[in-house]
Amino acid sequence: MNDSTHDRQQANEYSLRKAIATDEQAVRALMQLGGMGLAADWQNATVAVDSNGTLIGYIRIQETSKGPHVAPVAVMPVWQGHGVGRALMQAELEQHHALKLVSRGDAAGFYRALGGTEISFDEISGDLEEDCEHCADRAACQPVAFILTLEATHG
Repeated sequence: MNDSTHDRQQANEYSLRKAIATDEQAVRALMQLGGMGLAADWQNATVAVDSNGTLIGYIRIQETSKGPHVAPVAVMPVWQGHGVGRALMQAELEQHHALKLVSRGDAAGFYRALGGTEISFDEISGDLEEDCEHCADRAACQPVAFILTLEATHG
């Protein structure tokens, strides 16, 4: 990591905005880093950009019959641990007041730190639940269903 990247991260110089068409390539690359594909409605999202306008984080909310779901939130590895994921989640919680999601791997600790509460997979949208149910990597992934509420993140 070069000094200027390190300095920007230390100062947390980033901002949030709605995704725009020119973000597609960067969002696609970020999704690939996390082993995910690009959703057809990928632009229904908020992004984090650094002071140079480079995309460093992404959150997409999927509206379902069981409420809004995070699908997904992702942050560039060099920016993880600098508050970007927390800021993206908080921005969406301000709008939706409650969000459901399925964490993968060791991400459960992040959601617990945000005040997330584990919930039954029955409370998760059928599409997301089905993705986990039929996933060949489920044992390694160790998915956990969560709900985050605005009140819990402020408490």
